[in-house]
Amino acid sequence: MIRMEGIIGTGSFQLAVSIETAVRVLGIWGPSGSGKTTLLQTIAGLSPMRSGSLTLLGEALEAPGTRCPPHRRPIGLVFQDHRLFPHLSAKENLLFGYRRTPPEQRRVRPDRIIDLLQLAPFLHQPIRHCSGGEQKRIALGRTLLRSPSLLLLDEPCTGLDPHLKAATLAMLNAAVKALDLRMILVSHDRSELLALAEAVTEIRDGQARLLPSPSALLQTEHGTEPLMNYLPGTVVHQSPSGMASVQLDHGPVLHGIGHQVSPGQPAMVSLAAHDLLLFRDPPPANSARNSFPATLETIDNTPHAALITLQAGVPLRAEVTREAANELKLATGQTLHLLLKARSVHVYPARG
Repeated sequence: MIRMEGIIGTGSFQLAVSIETAVRVLGIWGPSGSGKTTLLQTIAGLSPMRSGSLTLLGEALEAPGTRCPPHRRPIGLVFQDHRLFPHLSAKENLLFGYRRTPPEQRRVRPDRIIDLLQLAPFLHQPIRHCSGGEQKRIALGRTLLRSPSLLLLDEPCTGLDPHLKAATLAMLNAAVKALDLRMILVSHDRSELLALAEAVTEIRDGQARLLPSPSALLQTEHGTEPLMNYLPGTVVHQSPSGMASVQLDHGPVLHGIGHQVSPGQPAMVSLAAHDLLLFRDPPPANSARNSFPATLETIDNTPHAALITLQAGVPLRAEVTREAANELKLATGQTLHLLLKARSVHVYPARG
């Protein structure tokens, strides 16, 4: 997808970049002020490279003596602050770029984006009357209607409550698949990158380089956000008490608290890594609603906890104390039994 080698930055700030990957979704991770947004803006063409080259989808965008201007790059950038026009309606903002895209370059119709992002309920409102989450979706839809080959996202889930964050992650996942997109997203939340990214670039000490795998994020300094699992699936049952059952994509059925969901509806399941309980032997059948086996893939030790990656048809991350990890005598390839209380599982509609 992207090959970038060189120096970027403005003024006294500079960042050495070495990225080459063909994945569909690339994450960018690093501390505040490290240059994550600068990297996005350079890829978009808003800031020139100081030196080096950039190739995107086989096309050279920057090289010595060559620079493709921003408006000719097959790229759509969604800014963190949305940059919507306050005097226009939600619909007028949505269609702003589409109306300025030559008909022969349009690869997606507005009605498809309206359905994919569930924009119809607030489409005719003044944009200033839309909530923050609704404005994020309008900004995303506006960019998608420019028919980019690569979507750049700067902190797409910042400021969203758990419901809207889960829905936004689900919508981004659906957009990549439905529209055959490539995507690069910046996030300060490891859980978001683990949910979406196939590869991650870490920015640290003035350098941007690919991590060996997204799971290597578990070895970085612990952030302020709790480590979460976000798992797509389909609601198969909803009880009058509000509990929902979800068939995970390629994984087990999980039971949890349903938030305005109904059977047959796409959903995103949210559960904290520290709520997964691990056992060497199968727990009693009546211990909890959610109990299933999983294979241990990796163990990453931090000063206070062990972060464990498991495979149960879907990848799961668990967080246990170092003492608990030692007592379990954990080893790669080991089969463990997972226990998860239903009240620790939250089921959100995948489209907000």
